[in-house]
Amino acid sequence: MYLKYCTKSCPNCNNQIQKTEGCNKMVCSRCQTKFCWRCLEVLPIENPYSHFDVRKNCWDIEAAFISDEYDIPIEEEEVKNYVNM
Repeated sequence: MYLKYCTKSCPNCNNQIQKTEGCNKMVCSRCQTKFCWRCLEVLPIENPYSHFDVRKNCWDIEAAFISDEYDIPIEEEEVKNYVNM
């Protein structure tokens, strides 16, 4: 259950990624692909942050923790329970 609600797959190698803090620019620990946590788009190598200038909805840090783009009905308290298991 935790993996389903609290991780996402790298768009390049499908490694499970957990976001614990920071911005929405992620780097896969397995293949080093840089991607957006919100939309899972692979980011440009030359300027990965340019993605966030164009796609303003991907910049929202707080909203990215609960996956609203998948309409998952999960409360913040439920996520805390999974984390503390």
